[in-house]
Amino acid sequence: MIKHLFTLLFIISFSSWRCQTFVISGKVSDKNEALPFATVLVKGTTYGTNTNINGNYSLKLNAGVYEIVFQYIGYTKKTIRVELNSNKALNVILESEGVSLKEVVVKAGEDPSYPIIRKAIKKRKYYLNQVNTYTCQSYIKGLQRIQSLPKNIGKLIKFTGGEASDTNGIKGIIYLSESESRYYYNHPDEKEIMFSSKVSGDNKAFSFNQLSDVKINFYNNLIYLGNISSRPFTSPIHENAFLFYRFFLLGTIQSDGTVIHKIKVVPKRKTDPCFRGVIYIQDSTWRITGVDLHLTAANKINFVDTLWVKQLQAPVDADSVWMPVTLNLSFVFKVFGFRGNGYFNANIKNYNLQATIPKGFFKNELFVVEEKANEKDSMYWLTNRA
Repeated sequence: MIKHLFTLLFIISFSSWRCQTFVISGKVSDKNEALPFATVLVKGTTYGTNTNINGNYSLKLNAGVYEIVFQYIGYTKKTIRVELNSNKALNVILESEGVSLKEVVVKAGEDPSYPIIRKAIKKRKYYLNQVNTYTCQSYIKGLQRIQSLPKNIGKLIKFTGGEASDTNGIKGIIYLSESESRYYYNHPDEKEIMFSSKVSGDNKAFSFNQLSDVKINFYNNLIYLGNISSRPFTSPIHENAFLFYRFFLLGTIQSDGTVIHKIKVVPKRKTDPCFRGVIYIQDSTWRITGVDLHLTAANKINFVDTLWVKQLQAPVDADSVWMPVTLNLSFVFKVFGFRGNGYFNANIKNYNLQATIPKGFFKNELFVVEEKANEKDSMYWLTNRA
């Protein structure tokens, strides 16, 4: 009897320990600087977080043994095994891809990136239509700040009755938002329900506070960016991409037993609605695993001078389906002498590719904000922000 009681107590105690949650936190950097918006994932899942603007991260997990994957566009991925039975500090240094990048020897003829892009274009429609139904959860943080003011702004404020020193109050962060939402998709319908929201300041220019706004799919021929531009932009794997882009293979990367091709994309004409930067394509499957692209004022974008788009994809169903887990839009602007910058960063997790969505679900609003979504206190955000 005592033996059985001891066994029962041990099981209860062990189960209780297993249900405990702990926090793993730290900083992700290269040898010199912090890496903002780096992706931190539990290997084999889409559960994770992003580092903040200072490279710091915090991830809450049940007690257990995990493999934590640290990734940042342009750097070599690092996987670290962690046994979590208490709160743990873990700082991680990532190395530039240049350290592990296998250089490509270009001989006479077309660049070796061209056959890779051809195969990616051939698979474009397959990946575009691969997932017709899914749900997920997102955390989005947006920030806009003014860094410098027109030279005459002090005179203007003084003339209207203020003090020149009031200009200090204009500089700095003018808009800061955080939100969490549940996203539902059943081709071609989508719906987003925001269940928590926190906004400071006013943003009259543009906002990507919804996942449906920031969710850019480069398998589409054309990319629409809302009021950033009245015209769409051409994907680097558009069915007629060779009419718009030149491609250069920068090298290949070995990652988890696969080969990733790092390809530079350059518009053929400066003013064309095309991206410039780097796209990553996996060998054999020819899927996109990440992008680091940007647009400039020459591309006739509104509100901002330069817009960077970074996206990282990860497997969500064994290795057959990859979906975005990190989306980052960063920008700089200059208007009427005001200079500033900002970003919208989305962490996407908890994908369900077998979701059952009831009939009639998409008949009402496409975007819903739940009652009391904006009443979450500081303790809630400290616990739940990605």
